[in-house]
Amino acid sequence: MPFIIQWVNECQGAERTQVLLTPFGRLSVLRCGDVICSADWLSGDHDWQTTDFNQNNSGDFDPIESYWREPNTLVALKLLRRGSSFVQTVQDALLNIPFGATMTYKALAKTINSAPRAVGGACRRNDYPLIVPCHRVVSVTGPGGYSGQTQGASIAVKLKLLAFEASFS
Repeated sequence: MPFIIQWVNECQGAERTQVLLTPFGRLSVLRCGDVICSADWLSGDHDWQTTDFNQNNSGDFDPIESYWREPNTLVALKLLRRGSSFVQTVQDALLNIPFGATMTYKALAKTINSAPRAVGGACRRNDYPLIVPCHRVVSVTGPGGYSGQTQGASIAVKLKLLAFEASFS
């Protein structure tokens, strides 16, 4: 997994939104200074006037882009700690699922002494898709959901992420 997460409880600095054009879809990332406050996959109805894109003239790329550009490289990211204590527990457990591996909702629930539906609900509320890898959690009967959806564009993103990671294992 290319990300080493440092959770922080507050952030300072100007807020800015950046849209990363990934092989999996468009990922909007909200930052406050050097802290990522949230991320979300975009649908087609986004207001493109308010965003910066990851393409620039310097050749540099955003650290998140290491996920698909250099998946064997470890990158430290600061994330704003959000959500209930249960959501935070699930996020911490998600970060322990190795790059290229999957775990069922049931198995993840067992590791934190919870229930599969509760884990699914916490995954649905993940403020950091891609970075906090809820896409690695699957149903015992298939891919399960992603970003609160069980079909359509969200599942297509999840399947692309899983296939990409599997190609490196």
